[in-house]
Amino acid sequence: MHLRLGDVIERATTQARGVDISVDDLWNKGQRRGYVFPRCYYDSVITKLRASIRRVDKITIVGNPRSVAYGRAWRANNSEAYVQRVADLFTAEGYAVERRTSSSADCDLVFLAKSSCLIPGGGGFSALAAELAR
Repeated sequence: MHLRLGDVIERATTQARGVDISVDDLWNKGQRRGYVFPRCYYDSVITKLRASIRRVDKITIVGNPRSVAYGRAWRANNSEAYVQRVADLFTAEGYAVERRTSSSADCDLVFLAKSSCLIPGGGGFSALAAELAR
């Protein structure tokens, strides 16, 4: 599973009509904000995984909370909170969840492309990984 973290989550929580919103609001409100998917997206992923002929027991979360595309260093507090919500949901549904931390987007892309079942996040990097994994 790829999650687009870092600047996009930090920006999503601080730029909702000029008012800060919480990670809980991003997670629970059911509305996608940019590259950040709400809980209902992952609920639908779990439904599809259960209906699939592929047996999936383990979810590896790939994402860099320090990702910066807008020229500003962001604290990763909201990214870490978002990852924890995703991990908790899949754990509660019986999946073993692990976190892959890498400082190399290239290595992450190769890892994702070799996935037997890839759950993409938002953005072009995830779309590319999903295309390569097909």
